[in-house]
Amino acid sequence: MAFATMLCVCFLNKSTAQSAAPYVTDFSSSFKMGDATYSNIILNLWKDWDDNQLTRHDYFADTVTMWLSDRSVTHGKATNLEGATKFRGGLSKSKSTLHAWVPL
Repeated sequence: MAFATMLCVCFLNKSTAQSAAPYVTDFSSSFKMGDATYSNIILNLWKDWDDNQLTRHDYFADTVTMWLSDRSVTHGKATNLEGATKFRGGLSKSKSTLHAWVPL
């Protein structure tokens, strides 16, 4: 099992963002807050998973691909929902605890 760690550092004062940073970023050092609507879409999908109501919202694209924890891969909206519903149906319950989210 692999674990990844992501560190996001936000600077309020632009003048100190790069000059005070002891590291140089590979990708970007100027992330900006994104649209909270996108966070709500993800949170709704996450809640749908917990409630075992995967068809409550129609957010998936026809070309979606999902890698499930049983190592199966589903391609396409219908197959994806069928596979995810079958997998989620095998769980007696699911409860997620989110501590924070930030739209980037």
